Parts: sequence; C-alpha cells; structure tokens
Amino acid sequence: MVSVPSAYANNDRQRIALCVPVRDHVSVMFTRSLANMMQKCGQEQKPVTLHMNYGSNIVSQRYELAKEALATRADFLLWIDSDMHFPSDLIDKLLNRKAKLIGVPYATRVRPIRSTAFRSNLDYNARLNNSVDPSGLEKVAGLGFGCVLIHRSIFEATDAPWFGLKFDPSTASVMGEDIYFFEKAAEAGFQCYADFELAKNVAHIGGKAYTLEDIEE
Repeated sequence: MVSVPSAYANNDRQRIALCVPVRDHVSVMFTRSLANMMQKCGQEQKPVTLHMNYGSNIVSQRYELAKEALATRADFLLWIDSDMHFPSDLIDKLLNRKAKLIGVPYATRVRPIRSTAFRSNLDYNARLNNSVDPSGLEKVAGLGFGCVLIHRSIFEATDAPWFGLKFDPSTASVMGEDIYFFEKAAEAGFQCYADFELAKNVAHIGGKAYTLEDIEE
C-alpha cells in the first residue's frame, strides 16, 4: 500500500484557497459542481476563499492566482480548472489523504484521449491509467493541474516563478506549466500523489464529460 507521510494531524479548520483560472466562459457542469461544493463548505463552516483570474495566458493566470492565494492565511491551495466536474466533498476527500501534494488524474478532452497522470518526468508518453494499489493512491511524477491540492509550504520552498514553459529538445515538445511546477516541487523534495479512487467521480468537460474510462490506449 502506498504510504503518505502525514502532512498534518487532522482536517479541522484547514484554510483552503480555491484557485480557478478562467479563459472566457465556464461550463454548466463546472458551475453546478462549484456551487454544490461551496454550499457544503458553508454548511460545515469551512474556511474557504474563492479566487478567479480571467485571461488567456495560463502561465500568468496561475502565477497571479498563487500570489493572491498565498497573501491570504490559506494552508492549502486547491486548483480546479473551469472545465472540470467534481463532487461536493472533494476538499475532504483530498485532505483525508494527508498529503502536501495530491491531485486527481483525469482524461484529456481531445483525441487521443489519455490520462493526465505522468509516471516519469523523463518520458511524457509514460502515463498511468489506473491504480494498482487497493487504496487507489499512487506516487506519480506529475499531473494535469485541473484538480490539485497543494500545501502552501511547497510554494514557500520553491522560487518564483512557479509556473512556466520549457522546450524539451529530446522530444521536440514544449513542457506545460503544470509539469513545470511538479518538476520544481520534486527538486525541492516533494512527492506528488494521484488519487485514482476520487477520479471515479471527476470528469473533464469537452464535447462530452471525459473520464478515465474513455482512454484509448
């Protein structure tokens, strides 16, 4: 079973900054998911703040959101993209894993449909489609940033800019801002975990709502 070094004692009063980069419009499914989660947080008096940044430069948007969220007293930054569908108890489910860096793997929404869980930062074609551990938790090199919970100490332990793009000459491809972040976190000694159990209730919204069951490889 995958073991996670406990990042904190319990979930009580963990302050969460919800960070959402938005390009123009958000989907109905995202809006409903967000409304249900915020309602649950209100009912349970969870200390959650919502931060949204509108634009077309995702690297800049994530950087500005991180600065804004870190300026609050948030313990964790929860990143959710505006094309995601997720359960109302997402925060509790992620916090229950007791990890400082954990996210939900999901499917891409354009073909070829692939997992966004990366086995290695040396081979971006090496994807993890499911969990072999009974807990549904797996160690990964990185994830898509559509649904990721990050403890503020990781940002404090790494230098800005936390997000960027980098050209990989070995594959003649550009590394996305999400993998850029996970590489920096790994260099600072932080392990990333993927919650495949929670992934069963998370979808990536495109022409349809894509799940890991749509993967074509």
